[in-house]
Amino acid sequence: MQKYTVKKFQRGSTLKLIFSVVRPKSDYADIVTEKINLDDLAEVIVIFKNSNNSNTSNPSTDLHISMKIKKKERARNFILPIKIVCDEFQEQLFCSDIWVENRIKVKSHDVSFALNGFSSSGYNKQETVLLYCFEINFTIQAKPATMPIGSILTNELYLDEEFTDFELQGTDGAVAVHRSILLAHSDMAKTMLRRVEWKESKNGCMQIDGATKNTLDHLKAYMYLGILPEESLEPLLLIAQCYLLDKLKTDCISKLVSTVKPQDIAGVVKFACENNMPDLMTAILFETPDNIVTSAYRVEIESRILNNN
Repeated sequence: MQKYTVKKFQRGSTLKLIFSVVRPKSDYADIVTEKINLDDLAEVIVIFKNSNNSNTSNPSTDLHISMKIKKKERARNFILPIKIVCDEFQEQLFCSDIWVENRIKVKSHDVSFALNGFSSSGYNKQETVLLYCFEINFTIQAKPATMPIGSILTNELYLDEEFTDFELQGTDGAVAVHRSILLAHSDMAKTMLRRVEWKESKNGCMQIDGATKNTLDHLKAYMYLGILPEESLEPLLLIAQCYLLDKLKTDCISKLVSTVKPQDIAGVVKFACENNMPDLMTAILFETPDNIVTSAYRVEIESRILNNN
């Protein structure tokens, strides 16, 4: 009998695992899953354990969940905080270079049914089988282990969720931040929050038009840790331009131009034109190598800049 099945659903930075666990009521052995990849940065082994052993006169049918988590080799130079959510259990763990086992406190719900089978001697018998379902969500965001000078405090603040006092609201969710960190980056936010009649000051929340929660997570990582994502820089660049975040704008343009691929250059130029970003156009014109932008294309870009198109 196969003792468990697992279905995986990836939504942004969150991996949802739905487990169905089946065991005969008389079987008290632990059920151990195979290694499961978490965003290709870590791996987890989930262990379903019986809460009582076979010597108990009235054994419980509850299962306890433990899990072993370890970094993969490619993530050795990253800090890996992993948020785990299972029913009412929520906890953030830090992934290590070695296997570390953690207990997950959840209530198991079993459904029992009778199963006809054959004993080892070949005689027909009935066995009570228990079925359990668990949903576990893992959210992981990698950060370089070597943090910028003076960032020990901001690193601690970045991981803090208890004492945040402001929210950035996106189209599909909100990201909690500290006002002091936000104000250090945005003069526009200072203006909004300085005046009590503004709704942002009253509500403790700022609506970031058109931004997804994933983009706001990237914005938070930049404000606290000074790091940018490897992809999806254009949405951050739009926020930087709209909310006058000059340093973020400069850093996004620099990284976007230095990492753009030949097949993507036309899309970046179109993005710059549609959003009136001459700084990005100029950077493409003067900072990209010849194997990325041809001479003829440079002439076209320069013409667009001169025409403010």
